[in-house]
Amino acid sequence: MPYQTNADLPDGVKDNLPTEAQSVYRTVYNENEDKGESGAAKIAWTAVKNGWERGDDGKWTRKVEKSAWEIPVEIRKTEDEKQLVFGWLSVANDKDGKPVVDLQGDIIEIEELEDAMYQYMLDARGVGEMHEKFEGIGRPVEMMVFTKAKCAALGIPEGSLPEGAWIGYKIDNADTWAKIKSGEYQSFSIGGSGVREEVSEDGD
Repeated sequence: MPYQTNADLPDGVKDNLPTEAQSVYRTVYNENEDKGESGAAKIAWTAVKNGWERGDDGKWTRKVEKSAWEIPVEIRKTEDEKQLVFGWLSVANDKDGKPVVDLQGDIIEIEELEDAMYQYMLDARGVGEMHEKFEGIGRPVEMMVFTKAKCAALGIPEGSLPEGAWIGYKIDNADTWAKIKSGEYQSFSIGGSGVREEVSEDGD
């Protein structure tokens, strides 16, 4: 049976892992539930260990710190009256063309990000709060995946923008909007799954 919220997770998961790691465990477990309880749990723990590690003190922390050139996927603009919020949902390459490494140590190619964002807009369009509550939170109102080709077509000089997905949401839930306005929520976080592939330092 899938876990509906992090509170439903086994004690060994929710009592030890940070909230975001719990959400990763829950999402991956639910996506692999057809492999049985032990199989899904094994895959979920593998996903967690790809991004977090357990220290000598028993606490789980992220493996990879932000690099000097990583672009935060932060909320950049809000419109109070309309309860609209805008920002980079995900960035593949910075303005200098360097791949952006996320906090799990992963990178995503702009072509893969573009395809994923099209699929999201066509088939999902969900807006959640901390990867848990989805009903009544909000709706996407605009999305643009900026690539070098699109920037050139729009007349945007090369190096002016990163390559990534810009998103705008209408927030319907008053409590969620209050958390955005207070600064409690300062960035977007993508929920989903993918296949991790090893990449060498020379990019092969």
